[in-house]
Amino acid sequence: MTRLTPNDTRWLRDAIVRGTVSSRFPWGVTVELDYGVRGFIDRDDLSDQHPVPESEWPSVGAEVEAVVFGVRGQKVALCRRPSYIDYVKATGSSEGYVTPKNRE
Repeated sequence: MTRLTPNDTRWLRDAIVRGTVSSRFPWGVTVELDYGVRGFIDRDDLSDQHPVPESEWPSVGAEVEAVVFGVRGQKVALCRRPSYIDYVKATGSSEGYVTPKNRE
């Protein structure tokens, strides 16, 4: 696994990335990204629906698209909510994003 550094600009907030799900846990999924970097999607950030049944989570080996929240420790924190991805694609930033009402 590649060691992340504070000056690593590949994983800036709001970057849209693709990766492969490498494992599933009750609290979310781990995603292998480029350069041997590992990302994590919390179960609350897998969908706009809340809660998301584990049966609807991406399976191990599935390719996923997500938005970078930031770096936490040695993992890139990711979000896979479609409304969030669409908002960032349309505006180039997550600033001003409002969580959908069904996620209160």
